[in-house]
Amino acid sequence: MYVSPLIGFAGVSGSSASDVFVVGASGTILHYDGVSWQEMESPTDENLFAVWAASPRDVFAVGFAGTIIHYDGKVWRLMQSATGSDLTAVWGVSGGAVYAVGSVGTLLRYTGRSWSVIETGTTVPFNSIYGTSAGNFFVANLVGEVFLAKGNSLTRLPRLTNKGLSGVWVPPNDPFEVYAVGIEGVVLHYERAHP
Repeated sequence: MYVSPLIGFAGVSGSSASDVFVVGASGTILHYDGVSWQEMESPTDENLFAVWAASPRDVFAVGFAGTIIHYDGKVWRLMQSATGSDLTAVWGVSGGAVYAVGSVGTLLRYTGRSWSVIETGTTVPFNSIYGTSAGNFFVANLVGEVFLAKGNSLTRLPRLTNKGLSGVWVPPNDPFEVYAVGIEGVVLHYERAHP
């Protein structure tokens, strides 16, 4: 166990039980190698809210004011962001297909070369993103909406609550099932029709 009385942690991801990354306040990054936790040198002092690992040598973290950083297996580096909005969640299919969401309805896509904005048609903050492929992922927001993202377009699923949603998940073996959770004990389950 690693305990810091001064730093709040916000995100965790890894490629295995011996390759785990944690991010948090003031740009803090920790790495677990299966034996011990070590603090890593960070290229930012902005608060980091989420991290996603494609592999031990391909890790992305996002945070305050559009901060995006990348780990190549040796060092963390700042990336050129496509937004100044806070980024609250990050997820991907591979190191060349990564997505991030955040405040004012922000949705970004990384193609392996650069980050770009996907227009969402909403300014409501997104809190969560998850999926099974670049053509089948979901984002959830602070007013209880869940969207299916395909390519450059979002489709709003039937709205089942007006409570803020903080997490969304899709089973890896069934991309037509979607679960979302939020404040005040909200748990949602969508079952989409198979094509």
